[in-house]
Amino acid sequence: MSLSVVALILAAMVAAIVVRRKVGDPQNPFGLWCRKNLGPRMAMAARVVAYLTLAVWILIFFLAPKEDRGSVGDLMKSFRAAIGMEATKNPDQKPVPPPFRIPGPDETAKPAPGQR
Repeated sequence: MSLSVVALILAAMVAAIVVRRKVGDPQNPFGLWCRKNLGPRMAMAARVVAYLTLAVWILIFFLAPKEDRGSVGDLMKSFRAAIGMEATKNPDQKPVPPPFRIPGPDETAKPAPGQR
C-alpha cells in the first residue's frame, strides 16, 4: 500500500472522529443542526436498509439452485449443533458448552485450573 493511501485513510479517520465529537456536543451548532435535521431521517434510513437487506436475501434464496437451498430449520439445527445446544452426529465428539452458561447448583462458577 502506498504512503498516500495510508495518509488518506488516517485523514479520514481523524475527520470522522472530529465530526463525531461535534455532532455529540449539545452546545455545538453543528450538533444541534444534525439532531434537528438528520435525527428523524436516520430512523427511516435504518428501516429502509433493513428491508432492502431482507429483500436481497430473499432474492438470493429464490435465485439459488434447488440443491443448494437449505431451510431455516436446517440452518437453526446446524447453529444449535455448532454452539453445543444439540447433540452432534458424532457420538465421540464432546459438545461445546455454550459461552455464557449459568452453573448448576452442584457446580462452581470458578474455571477449572488450566481452562479459560
